[in-house]
Amino acid sequence: MYNVQTKEEAESKAAEQGSTLEWLEGGDCRVISQVLPAVKTSSNGNKAFFNQIIAAYTGWIDSRNKLKEAVVFADDSALPDDIIMDLSKFMTSEACAYRWSPGKFVIVDNTVAYHSRQPFAGRRRVFAAIGHGTKEIDSKRTHLVLNSGDKMPQIGLGLWKIPKDICADTVYEAIKMGYRCLDSAADYGNEEQTGQGIKRAIDEGIVTRADLFITTKLWNTFHRPEHVKLACEKSMSDLGIDYVDLYLIHFPIALKFVPIESAYPPEWINNDPAINQGQPRMIPD
Repeated sequence: MYNVQTKEEAESKAAEQGSTLEWLEGGDCRVISQVLPAVKTSSNGNKAFFNQIIAAYTGWIDSRNKLKEAVVFADDSALPDDIIMDLSKFMTSEACAYRWSPGKFVIVDNTVAYHSRQPFAGRRRVFAAIGHGTKEIDSKRTHLVLNSGDKMPQIGLGLWKIPKDICADTVYEAIKMGYRCLDSAADYGNEEQTGQGIKRAIDEGIVTRADLFITTKLWNTFHRPEHVKLACEKSMSDLGIDYVDLYLIHFPIALKFVPIESAYPPEWINNDPAINQGQPRMIPD
């Protein structure tokens, strides 16, 4: 555990970590750790329940450890069994099982996520990288790093319900004030005006297109594969840009296709008299 050769070296290493070693008969060793906080700040800046109580309490069973006795309070009294078991059930219910396949690997930051393994058949191979040192938490961090490696501003301007007559000016002033993330959607009905505000800010040299993170969304009437590109290109045309940074499915609800020239944005209804005798209603795809 300490990567040393003698008891004296082990005691010295343990002392550096605030622990004490008690040597028992048969060459066994009892580790008495310092009092540690149950909650710590993770590397991502969030607070986390940070300890190995569950693993020690329910899992360390061998010739030296007994179930529910491997970890105790400083005075050797038992932990509250009902509370610890409730925590164990919670962790099981919230666990994310990683589905393995040849060539896949996972990197776990143990300051953020607890890890374990389920029973399996076959040979187990472990490749581990252990890092030393600390990482300072930047409370002034302005961006989040996505799985793709792209950086998304943590704060953005939502464009829902901004009236068309003030939308362009609102977007322009927001960019001028420092906003770099714009959350748009075809259904908001103001992407053309949003594009006007973006163009004005770029033309005046306040930002470049690369400085902005622009999101738009696929509306429910365009869910068929052959309609997705059509919808995306329409949004980009209205926004006056040649790419979006993030394209989302607005709702996981597919509605009947409505041609752009018939109604745009088509919203939640279809008023085709041939379909519903003029009564507005939702039409499933």
